[in-house]
This record gives sequence, structure tokens and C-alpha cells, in this order.
Amino acid sequence: MPTFRSHSRPRRRLSHKETNPPTRAACIEKIKELLKENAAILESIESNCEESIIDWMLIKYDCQKMRQYLKTAMEIYARGDAFGEEDSKRIMSESAFKADILADAELYVAGLRKDRDTFTFIYNQEPERVLEYHKKGFHYVLRLLEYHANLRLTNRTITPEVEKLHIFFIRKLFLSGFLSDKELEPSVREHSYEYWKAVRDTMAWG
Repeated sequence: MPTFRSHSRPRRRLSHKETNPPTRAACIEKIKELLKENAAILESIESNCEESIIDWMLIKYDCQKMRQYLKTAMEIYARGDAFGEEDSKRIMSESAFKADILADAELYVAGLRKDRDTFTFIYNQEPERVLEYHKKGFHYVLRLLEYHANLRLTNRTITPEVEKLHIFFIRKLFLSGFLSDKELEPSVREHSYEYWKAVRDTMAWG
């Protein structure tokens, strides 16, 4: 009776290099590369975009937010095991942004924080709802809620026009619970843009 050889390839053993996680030094070098790329993008935005164009201002805000993450990660890797609670407090006090809506929502949903009233006071939304917006790709909603929270947390003077449109936006989000995603997105996106127009026209962008 004939025998048949298996045509499946033998499993390749992973080398020592492939099985080990990247070293701390390698992570630091990668973060340095990303920081350089981020700085180049910010420089390009600042030299080429017009301050009156809302979309450019939002991209700049996103780049600044990413720079905060990278600088924090760099310091954590650089300090290693010596990184402690006082270091954490100092980094947070020096951060350009105080609010992080997605990270905060994940903490509350996971049960790691119990003071849900604090979250809803800062962001005007329930944490589960925030994660739902993220899952659906409504990033412009999260960006607006986080930006307004940062205005409050950094004690910026909020003009009546901006506050009024923020309240109107929150009401729209509340009513969106009765709409399908297809019906919701155009309406909420439109009012999101009206909010940014008010920020542009009545406040110093920052």
C-alpha cells in the first residue's frame, strides 16, 4: 500500500530575537522616531495651513494630543522601574491636555473607577456611550467632548457662543439615541462643525 508524505511545511522555530519583546532602549528609539515625524507634521501644518480653516486646526489639535502621549511614553520608558506616583503627578500637571475621554471611559467601564458622576460632569456623557461612539467611528464627537472638557479643566474663558453650542450639541447627542446611525451622523456632524466655528470666531484657538 503506497504511503503519502505530508505536504505541510514543518513549523519554523522562532529565533531568540523573534520571541523576545523589544528592549526598553529599542522602544525609546522608536518613540524618538515618532516624535520627529510628529514634529515635522506640526511644522508643516503651522507653516502651510490657514488658521481660519477648521479642519487644519483639528488636525493640529490631534497632532498635539499624540505628541503628549509620545512624550509621556518616552519618560515612562526612560525612568523604567524608578517611575513612581510623584512622577505621574508631575507629568499630568505639565501636560498640555488634561482630559482623555477614551482612556477615562475605559477605566469606568472596567470598574477601575467608581465615581461615575465625575465622568458625566466632565464629559456630559456616560462612559458606555463614549465607547459606543468610538466603536462606530464617531471620532469627531469624542474630539469635541474632550476639547470642551479641556477648556473647563484648564480654566479657559469660554465664550457664551461656544457654551451655547456645546449645550446644543449635547442635546443633539441625547436625541440621537432615538435615531439610526444613518440618520444620526449628518445632523450631529453638522452641529459639531458649528461648535468649531464658534471656537474659531469667538476664542483664541489653542
